[in-house]
Amino acid sequence: ILGVLVGCLHGFVGAVLVVWCVWMWHSRRTKRKRTNLTQLGTTSLPGMEMVDGNTALRRFTLDEIKRATRNFSRDNIIGMGGYGNVYKGILEDGSEVAFKRFKNCSAAGEEAFVHEVEVIASVKHVNLLALRGYCTVTGPFEAHQRIIVCDLMRNGSLYDHLFGSGMKKLSWPIRQKITLGMARGLAYLHHGVQPAIIHRDIKASNILVDETFEPKLADFGLAKFTAEGLTHLSTRVAGTLGYVAPEYALYGQLSERSDVYSFGVVLLEILSGKKAIIPKDHSYETLLLTDWAWSLVREGRLLDVIEEAMPELGAKDEIEKYVLVAILCSHPVAYARPTMDQLIKILENDCPVPSIPDRPFPLLAHFDDKEMSMSITGLRDTPKSAEQHTLVHKSDHPVQNDGDKGVISES
Repeated sequence: ILGVLVGCLHGFVGAVLVVWCVWMWHSRRTKRKRTNLTQLGTTSLPGMEMVDGNTALRRFTLDEIKRATRNFSRDNIIGMGGYGNVYKGILEDGSEVAFKRFKNCSAAGEEAFVHEVEVIASVKHVNLLALRGYCTVTGPFEAHQRIIVCDLMRNGSLYDHLFGSGMKKLSWPIRQKITLGMARGLAYLHHGVQPAIIHRDIKASNILVDETFEPKLADFGLAKFTAEGLTHLSTRVAGTLGYVAPEYALYGQLSERSDVYSFGVVLLEILSGKKAIIPKDHSYETLLLTDWAWSLVREGRLLDVIEEAMPELGAKDEIEKYVLVAILCSHPVAYARPTMDQLIKILENDCPVPSIPDRPFPLLAHFDDKEMSMSITGLRDTPKSAEQHTLVHKSDHPVQNDGDKGVISES
């Protein structure tokens, strides 16, 4: 009997040892996999191979990003949106950066992430936000992590400085600097790279400024590449109400001049200190900033567009020129707007502002009719005024109409 008991005890101990060894092996294997996933932080995504091959972008590990953001602390959040959150952080070399963490990791989210990395990685300009790198992790422990790493703009956005509570009013020279930097950045996207890039979401909150108030165009999540020789795309509408060009909002027609319209709206915000959509007093109705400014300009009250008590206000002729440029850029008819190259020449030289055709229809009424569904896909003819004969500002240098060369429809 004693021998049987000893044999059973040995068998039990042996079984326990086997189970323990198997458990330890599995635990170490799992931990090793988890560590590798976290440290590598680079799960291959379709489309990223081309980006990696054509750029010197750095692949950040998830551990690096967690340390930099204190494990994605809420205190480090500096921006929130439909795409996810933006965190500030400090890398091991002491440099301050921003981490854009995508929250939509569906197939559409993967495509949006790869697209934004591709766009930002393909451009380099002093007035475009620089991309440092990215991080992708897919695994059972860290789920799906898609993160873009960019330079941190500690001075915030143009929106913060124009509309933030307690912010000091920007001086006229600073507003000029921001305007010119925005124009140069957009001109580079439209005319300085091939294929050209349409930003699609130019607005005050997407214009970041550094310590010297040099502007940086940011957020390329909606950007579109365009083929050479095509004047516009037919595509689903995306963007921000108040900044979206009429032909794009109403008919789905997208071109570089859609960005020009958005630029004009932002310039009006810079000049007036008012937001793109103005609430009417004691009413649920709203007024577009472009309509408000136009009503003043057509009465010859250009200086009334300018924000009161603006510091270091410039010369009258210079200010009026900027107002006319903003009105021209935000014209509801696409072909009446200048290109960004033309606009640079107007702003940087003594070139006169081209003639401004009368506005053929009230914008807000048309937006209300369409209910701004932001899901228009059909391509139609853009409304054009019959004669364009009423001119507010006369000039011998009208804006040229490039004409239609072709149309491509987005699948």
